[in-house]
Amino acid sequence: MNITTLDQAAKHLMEVGVVDFNTMTVEGKQLLEVCGYEFGKDQKKFLDRLISRHEFEFNKDFTIDTIVEGNIKRNVYHFTMNAANHTLLAAMTEKGKAARQEAIDMKVAIDSVPMEMVERMMASLADKLTERAGVEMAKLAHSKDSEIKERNELIIKKSQPVSLTKILGNSHKVVQAANLWLEESGYQTVRFKDGKRKGWAITDDGRELGAQVSECSIFWVPDIKRILPPVSELLDYAERLGLKDMKSGVV
Repeated sequence: MNITTLDQAAKHLMEVGVVDFNTMTVEGKQLLEVCGYEFGKDQKKFLDRLISRHEFEFNKDFTIDTIVEGNIKRNVYHFTMNAANHTLLAAMTEKGKAARQEAIDMKVAIDSVPMEMVERMMASLADKLTERAGVEMAKLAHSKDSEIKERNELIIKKSQPVSLTKILGNSHKVVQAANLWLEESGYQTVRFKDGKRKGWAITDDGRELGAQVSECSIFWVPDIKRILPPVSELLDYAERLGLKDMKSGVV
């Protein structure tokens, strides 16, 4: 048992089950036992000396109940948690002495380690941390290279855009639905000329995935299929809008 703070003392008293949680007190005999005192039969004198040593005050730090058992009267001491904590903390039992000596020996052992050895240990730790940092940096660089490669591949694909008809098939109804979805999603807008619809104009967001190949036509990279709804959903969308299949041209 190595108790160095009042909080640790209180926790230990609770853990060993000597605290009366109704009154938040510890019975005197139990307190002596927890502290490791060997009081024999003369419990009262031992408790009185303990009270005197710590200058505990009656009805403040402890109370005394008189219990009659047949023709015998005996006093039962009850210590407040504050008094019990201080008593346990100050207890000089063999276990307490051993714990304190162990802490002292450990400190002496640490202080006696040669500085050269400490420096070698610190240098070794620094090397390990540097090595680990290098591995993490390499992973980050690889991830960045992969990102750049993927972006470059997309640029290459953008140099070879194709029509939605080639991407989605020859269903004019599906292509119409896809165009309307791209419009609603902000990738393109309707182009008007002389007050009439004249195809599509690409937006800034759309330029990430396509190119304006003529005044009214946009070609898209094949990867745009990844963000488009599935063909089945486009068909349902077309049905709801009443779109009809017809001979498709370049869209």
